[in-house]
Amino acid sequence: MSAANRRQIIDESITQLKEFAHDDAYKQYRYAIVENILFLEAAKHIGTYIRWLLTRLKHIQRDDIIELTDLPVPLWDKEMHTYLMALQRNTHIGLGLPLVERVISLIEKKQGTSVILDIGAGGMELDKQICTKLLGKKHLYPVILVGIDASETVRKLANTTMQSVQDVTVHSFERFTKYDLDTIKKDAQGIHVVICGNNIFRLAEEFPKGEIDIIYHSLFKHHISDQKHSQLDTLFRECANTVLEYDGYRFVPSLIPQSVTGWKYPILLSDAVFSWVRYKDKRTLESAPGLTKFYKSTGHYLREF
Repeated sequence: MSAANRRQIIDESITQLKEFAHDDAYKQYRYAIVENILFLEAAKHIGTYIRWLLTRLKHIQRDDIIELTDLPVPLWDKEMHTYLMALQRNTHIGLGLPLVERVISLIEKKQGTSVILDIGAGGMELDKQICTKLLGKKHLYPVILVGIDASETVRKLANTTMQSVQDVTVHSFERFTKYDLDTIKKDAQGIHVVICGNNIFRLAEEFPKGEIDIIYHSLFKHHISDQKHSQLDTLFRECANTVLEYDGYRFVPSLIPQSVTGWKYPILLSDAVFSWVRYKDKRTLESAPGLTKFYKSTGHYLREF
């Protein structure tokens, strides 16, 4: 991306944020919108960005901040996920690789059909990697991988991602039900990928205990309030035999590679930095139930429970 294009994206994003700031429908997010504006103004130049990191970042109120992609702008959603998926494809960075490898190892242990849910699936790049590796290993048993995301924009992106994988059958639903699952399972062979927009807080109503082998989510948990964290943990554990949580933790050195990789792409940079603000610290995560492994090279962790 050229410097001129980068500056244009920043200016257009600031204009859009100012419109949100003056719209009473978004008054509950006014603090976060103002902080996003200040961030983008600082991100116009490397010097002002570094000054922002050193002086402003520590004062951001974690519980009140949101990211650009939490606001209803399809272009931001598409751009952020597109660049994030490019990072996930980068084998030198390995973003999401621990999750991919663990999901594959669990699938390989089961003799029979595996049913897996990816919560907040985004563009489904990690799911694509899982499918591709299973196909390469010539996995013997059927796999039904369900990607759930509330954003219609990223579901379209996910559909494009999964349609590019040969020998994978892709299904799209607004709401995926147990009836739909049973229909696919009846004659399932190979890998089936389902893309849907289900309400994740009603999963237990759709899929009784025993239907789902694995629930996992990547870079999702920090988007929801702490109040809902334990609620979702309980819900996921009720629905699945294994739950995998991959997200970031507040590790200061990780801001350096995130800034370097995201600098050319201001939407990605903004979301990366404000995601970092919303992350939990390592001590809090260590006290959570289950087994948690930390990866300093990227500033992320994998929790299994």
